Amino acid sequence: YEQASFGGLTDFFRADLGLSTFFRVDQATSIVLDLGATRFEEVGVANDRLTRSAEIGVDRDFADGSQFAFRVGQTDGDPNNVGASSDARGPTGRLFYLRPLPNGSVSAGLDRTRDETGAIDRFSVDRRLQLQTGSVGVRVGAASLYGSSPRFTGGLNWSRQTDDTSLSFAVSRDILPDENDTNRFTTSLSGQFRHELTAYSAFVADVSYFVSDGSATSNQVDRGDVRVRYEYELTEDWNLYAGVTLRVRDEENVGTGESQAVFFGVSRRFDMY
Repeated sequence: YEQASFGGLTDFFRADLGLSTFFRVDQATSIVLDLGATRFEEVGVANDRLTRSAEIGVDRDFADGSQFAFRVGQTDGDPNNVGASSDARGPTGRLFYLRPLPNGSVSAGLDRTRDETGAIDRFSVDRRLQLQTGSVGVRVGAASLYGSSPRFTGGLNWSRQTDDTSLSFAVSRDILPDENDTNRFTTSLSGQFRHELTAYSAFVADVSYFVSDGSATSNQVDRGDVRVRYEYELTEDWNLYAGVTLRVRDEENVGTGESQAVFFGVSRRFDMY
């Protein structure tokens, strides 16, 4: 960050690894095993965090298009780390059900996850509608962070598409990890504009704004991001992209900072048979 009124911002490293495998009982039912690991390391801080999880469950598809998923397992939120809670290790799982409707679908989900501080519980109901030129979705629910009283969560998603242009907007209230890998209630606004310049190239602009709630041990943080990029399809499998990013961060009782970046990359898609 440049022009920062506080010099205490540090770099961090985060890695996520997930593996899922299934055994198909019949054409509509599968037994699924999910394995996951997350590592977070902050430069200059001794307490690296390693979270591991294993869950087993069932996925079921019904004749009317409905879907059901169930998982139960164990998560180790690095309880041996300094400052970790005794609730960092324990059972986790989720229930999910989706039912198609004449227009769109309705779904409901209940899940419990864990980190080094304790358990995070969520419940939500989601309704999606197909519009003539796009879609809209509404999510309403509640979440509890480390055994606290449940608080409102929810969101609204809207998208519109034409022959060569797409526009989307989303507002959300949920529990998300911040740059210090601490889960906090966060309100976010985001939008994307995409325009196909030719059959092989596109211009994309992304805008987002996040507000992480303050608490007794953390300050409120406001962050805004703007990213503009150019994409070009070199071949059927190879893609090129380049652009610029601007990020502004303001932490209560600490100060502000801004960061600019120029990025360039080439990607390739692989089809596995």
